[in-house]
Amino acid sequence: GLNVSVAKGDAMSAADVAAAFALAKPRIAINAIAGRGTQVGFWDTTQKNITSAAKQYGSKELIFLSSVGVGDSAVAYTPEAIE
Repeated sequence: GLNVSVAKGDAMSAADVAAAFALAKPRIAINAIAGRGTQVGFWDTTQKNITSAAKQYGSKELIFLSSVGVGDSAVAYTPEAIE
């Protein structure tokens, strides 16, 4: 079977995300966060936190699965994240 780990925490908190990665030390991480609608800053902050923790704890691959940013949901990202 697959060796899958699940961690609870707040993806907006860099410390929570780092703690989850420190515990699981995943080779592959999947970001499929959904919800919270178009809260400006949510999507780019959570992606930054996950990407930083993945690099810090040696993940070899990071899969980002989302339709946020497509069409009318483009307002969910800050201008800095779009650049």
